[in-house]
Amino acid sequence: MTQHYTKLAKLFHWLTAAAVIGMLALGWYMTSLELSPFMLNLYSWHKWIGICILLMTVLRLIWRFSHPAPPLPDNMPAVLRLGAHLAHVLLYGLLIGLPLAGWIHSSAAGFPVVWFSVVPLPNLVGPSKQVSDVFSWLHWAGGLLLVALLVAHVGAAIWHHMVKRDDILVRMLPGRKSLTAFSMVALLLAVSPGLQAAPADAWTIETDTSKIRFTAKQMNAPVNGTFNAFKAAIVFDPDVLEASSIKLEFDTASISTGNPQADQALPGAEWFAAGDHPTAVFEAKTFKPAGEDKYEVFGTLTIKGTSAPVIVMAKISMTDDPDNSQQLRAKATGEATISRTAFKVGEGQWASTATIADEVVIAFDLNAWRGK
Repeated sequence: MTQHYTKLAKLFHWLTAAAVIGMLALGWYMTSLELSPFMLNLYSWHKWIGICILLMTVLRLIWRFSHPAPPLPDNMPAVLRLGAHLAHVLLYGLLIGLPLAGWIHSSAAGFPVVWFSVVPLPNLVGPSKQVSDVFSWLHWAGGLLLVALLVAHVGAAIWHHMVKRDDILVRMLPGRKSLTAFSMVALLLAVSPGLQAAPADAWTIETDTSKIRFTAKQMNAPVNGTFNAFKAAIVFDPDVLEASSIKLEFDTASISTGNPQADQALPGAEWFAAGDHPTAVFEAKTFKPAGEDKYEVFGTLTIKGTSAPVIVMAKISMTDDPDNSQQLRAKATGEATISRTAFKVGEGQWASTATIADEVVIAFDLNAWRGK
């Protein structure tokens, strides 16, 4: 009769397998991207899932010590037994060591880990480029070793099942009930980013009454314009600021100043390079009260592939919808002053600030609604 692992051991195994495979794919993909809010979000998810794997592995080891694994087949050669034990020890070591190496690298690089944007984790070391570089390499090399071990692990399981025809693989397979539970958990993990993208306090933007504007100065005379096409995703609750966020994406080709020559030139390579960089993005998750209905919004602005921190002074007011008692209405206004040259907006003959000033004010007027 086949001796199976406990149900909890199986759950730990398959959840860890799904998380590790997802982490490896995410790590490979995110390192191929240029700096952007999307890339930074992926790095955050990579860190968060890594901490989850670390915690699961610790809990799994505690369970393993109190609930021994089923014995290996009696006819299994000693060398294979030794290899299996060593492989498992190394796998457990990597499942603990890789997240720790990533955590140390992030701490040394000056990027604290805030688990799921809620729980701030302590820095394991102080800022140090040398330490950061060493643990970055260890994290990368350990990842390659983990891939090799996983291939060997899966290959050995298939060999035992298809060639040796023993119960090595069968004893770790989940039963029907366990498989259903695991599938539900995996599904929730898979769709959780999408679920978080539209929480109950997400606002629907009225694009026809909302605007993203800018003001530049040409020879000290104001030049006003708008971005006619944009998207906005806002999650805001004044009582839960730590869970609030804002993301504005504006189509750089939709820029309009009312001057035909300027409107034809601005999407070009010297200005917004709309062909290569069709959107500019402002994304923020930190709101600090600054008076009645006023907030300092700390975020990142990305234009032409260049990202920089930006602080927006915003006013966000909410009222009951006079036309619908089940809805709230909100008006959000704000502005920030940026350096156009820092984002390479106006290159070549336009790089000089003698004609077009360096400072540009970007402002938004947004109207939105959501259910109560």
